[in-house]
This record gives sequence, C-alpha cells and structure tokens, in this order.
Amino acid sequence: MEPEPEPDPPPAASASPQQPVSLPLVLGRGLFADNAVGLRQALARCANRDRLLGYAVVFMGLDRPPPGRPYVAYQLEQLRSEMINEEFAAVLRGAAAVWDFSLLHAAHWTEFGLPGAHMPLWHTLPRSAVSPTAPEAAAAADDGSAIDVLLFGSMNVRREVMGSLLTDAGLNVVFKRFTDFDEQQDCIRRASIVANIHFHPEAALEVHRLDPLLANGVCVLSEPSADPELDALYSDVCVFARYDDFVGEAVRLLASVTRRQAMGERAREVMWQRQSEYPQRLHDALEALPPVDAAPTAAPSDSAWSEWASGTPRSQFVSLRSPLPTRLVAVPASAQHTESPA
Repeated sequence: MEPEPEPDPPPAASASPQQPVSLPLVLGRGLFADNAVGLRQALARCANRDRLLGYAVVFMGLDRPPPGRPYVAYQLEQLRSEMINEEFAAVLRGAAAVWDFSLLHAAHWTEFGLPGAHMPLWHTLPRSAVSPTAPEAAAAADDGSAIDVLLFGSMNVRREVMGSLLTDAGLNVVFKRFTDFDEQQDCIRRASIVANIHFHPEAALEVHRLDPLLANGVCVLSEPSADPELDALYSDVCVFARYDDFVGEAVRLLASVTRRQAMGERAREVMWQRQSEYPQRLHDALEALPPVDAAPTAAPSDSAWSEWASGTPRSQFVSLRSPLPTRLVAVPASAQHTESPA
C-alpha cells in the first residue's frame, strides 16, 4: 500500500515559512543525535515554530544547559536511572518546560511542581529512519545464522535470566550489548523477533529503542511497562507479554511467520503515519511555552559561555539552518555511544 502524501501544515499566523529557529537544538549525548535531527524536521513543519525563538532544547544527558538562555528540557531517562542525580534535577528545575517521552513521567514532574508535558518520541524520529514501503524480507538462513530472538543493550540479571529461559526453550537467542554498529544492524536483519525486557521492572516503555525498529517493520515483543497509557499508544504495533509468559509468547510468535510479518507491516505503517502527520502534540507544547522574555534564565558571564562551548563538541548542535547529516541510519547507532541502562 502506497503511503499517503504528507499533508501540508496549517499556515503560520505570523511566521515566514523560511524563518529558522534562532538557537540550536542542543543534544546531550551522541545516542540522541538522530532524535535531534527528527525534532528539527518536526519543528520545520510546525506552524507555530516561532514560539521557540530564543529558546534552546536540551536533550537530557548534557551535563548542563547553555548558560543564560531559556530552555526546554527533553527528558529521556527512566525515573530510576542513575543519570537522575542532583545535577540532573537542577537542569529540570531551571527549564521553562520539561518534555518527557512518558505520560507517567510527565505527570510525575508536574506533581513535583515542574511544567511537565508528554512529548511523543515519534516526533523526533528522523524522516530517513522511517521506511515508506515494506522492507524486502531477509532470505531464510540455512547455515545456522538465523536468530530467533534478539535483545540488545545493557545487561543485568533480569535480562540475563530471560535470555537463559529463552535458550532453555530451544531458541537461538542473541542477548548482547553491541560494540560494533554494523554487527548490530546485521543481527536485527537476521532476527525473527526483537525482544524488549526492561532493565528496571518499573520502567516506562523504551520507545527510544523501539521506534526506529517499528518504523522499519521489525516484529517487537515487549514486556508491558509501568506506563499503561504509553503502552496503549503502542498496543497496535508491539506484541506485549508479561515476564512470566514471555517465553511462551515468543514461541507462539515464532510458530507463525504470517503473524510476525503482519505485526511488522502494521508497525511500519503506523509509525509512517505518525511521523507524516502534523505534529499536533509539539504544536500544543509550543503554545504552552511562556514568552521568551518571561522564561526562567540566569545571566551568563563570558567565561561561563566559553566554558560551556569548549566542553560541547560542535557536532552536538543542530539548528534549522544547518544541513542534514550525511549519514542517517534506520536504527540509532547506540552502539557507538555511551548508553544508559534503559
């Protein structure tokens, strides 16, 4: 089925279509480089993008925001992450808005007096990371290289136990934190199922890992998360199974090629539609921003700016003026960067 053409955004009330966001979107870690590009693309389609003029967007993971500039904190960590320390919390407290991938998290920040808002992470999915047509099916391997279940990322006891349980069920399982991006991509192509086991039992759905997979037709089997509203948004693109039934559901999925292919294709179509439609949640979040001259900020000194700029590589800046990176991939190159446990 051919995708619908991308609709034109509503006309901007006061902004020229060529007007760029004046400050860069600030990327905290290389792991979120593709997300910064995707958010830039979504902003370019947002009729009220001028609301962000004078702001920076800080993808959390950066040690500190640009001094003296009002900013929006885009929070992508799990609540139990070791990254959330006092310094991290101070960045959140200084933000004009805290955008979060999780509805549960957004409510948590609001409860603690912060201006929290749910910002769907699919708004930060780069256009190039979404397959508009069904990917060509990988040829069946008869040399023993086919993978039944793949899980990649940081390992801990509950993930390792699940790997053992799946292996004991007679499945060919690869559970690994990859150090080579090409190897990771190759394993994804050879896997019948990509599994999502939470690092922390109380985790929200790890959509930063799942969105690019779903957008390219990968069949994903995940535990339900601690955020049922977020799970509901992904209920038509992921297969969910409780930890104690995960092995049984994996075996059932592997027994039906038709079901896996249907799930993968449905996921690709939904993610294409979400990425193509007008970014209404982003639009609404921009409307809620205070005027830039009323936003919280701290006056910078020249030395503060110099220290911040010298510690932040130029490659970590993305703005509407800058060209797209020359290398965008279907799945984020997380293996090339330091990865949080989630």
